[in-house]
Amino acid sequence: MPIPILGEIERFISEHGSSVVRKERLALLQDKLFLLKEEVSKLEKSNSDLKTQVAELQSKIASTSRVEQFEEERGALFKRRAGGGYHQAVN
Repeated sequence: MPIPILGEIERFISEHGSSVVRKERLALLQDKLFLLKEEVSKLEKSNSDLKTQVAELQSKIASTSRVEQFEEERGALFKRRAGGGYHQAVN
């Protein structure tokens, strides 16, 4: 015949776990947290580098498109129209 108090103790241990298991799980969680923080740091640096590259490329594109908007003829710059042809005014 099982002893009723032992069943309650077993249930309590299985529901709440032992302190050794908790310490092991806490250590595992701390290790994972440390690795995640390192990964976040790497990703933030990579993100920053990519933002810098995007800004540089956007400025190159902007300067290139400004040059391509105009056509030089006899020392004067004529702006191209969107539909083709050129504006009559000299810039």
